[in-house]
Amino acid sequence: MGAEEYKKSWGELMQFGTWDFKLEAVEVKASGNIAVELGKYSLEFTPNENSPIPQMSDKGNYMVLWEKIEGKWQVIWDAPVSELPLPSFRQK
Repeated sequence: MGAEEYKKSWGELMQFGTWDFKLEAVEVKASGNIAVELGKYSLEFTPNENSPIPQMSDKGNYMVLWEKIEGKWQVIWDAPVSELPLPSFRQK
């Protein structure tokens, strides 16, 4: 998925409710044109009356690999890792 598709997808999701997304960078290490960021995140979603997405929350840690390309820092990899257990699904 390219940057424009990513922006469009999130733009569509924003219409379904309130998203509260927080990032806290804990540590950044850089060497030349490469940097690694370690941090914590939290996410709360409160749906509106037309939302097909249920209320949800998540929290965890993340790691981002940055690369300086043509003078601008760009995200190469982004790896979130939730602290919450996966929901169990039951079939009826």
